[in-house]
Amino acid sequence: MINHILVPIGSRESTPSTLQYAIGLAKEMGAKVFVFRAYKALSKAGTLINVNELLERETNLYIRSIIRSVDTKGIDVKVISAKGGTVQSINEIDDELSIDLIVLPPKSNSVKEEVFLGMTTGSIVKQTKIPVLIVPEYQTFKPFQAALVAFKSGKLDPPDVLNPLKAITNFSKTEINL
Repeated sequence: MINHILVPIGSRESTPSTLQYAIGLAKEMGAKVFVFRAYKALSKAGTLINVNELLERETNLYIRSIIRSVDTKGIDVKVISAKGGTVQSINEIDDELSIDLIVLPPKSNSVKEEVFLGMTTGSIVKQTKIPVLIVPEYQTFKPFQAALVAFKSGKLDPPDVLNPLKAITNFSKTEINL
């Protein structure tokens, strides 16, 4: 069962379509969607305003603007902004909410077209234990017909890592390739 889907967002043009895809999947699965963006702030002595508060406010405004740009299909989409690194923040969010699936686009803002996973997406895949669904840019949600499953070491850790895939195959006739 998929209960919580996390959608980390960046500044790519395809960000709304990735979120829209996650919302379509959440509607089918009866899941909640959490849209997440991390921000980093450097402390500077002598500043008149709290830079962290400003960055958090701007991050939340950006996330809300992305949410407003999509059809939420009646799904309650929650906003999460976190000070710090993306991977560390995702692991902390998982500890608190038990994220079942992360939905990401394949590429970053890199101009290297030969790179399938961008730096952030690759880091999330490598440094979290949460299953990740890589959605091609501008892909519209529809039930899966085929899925390619990749895993790091040949060892499924944690053992329930395939539960989201099992849940997806329960509502669609999906051919799974390992």
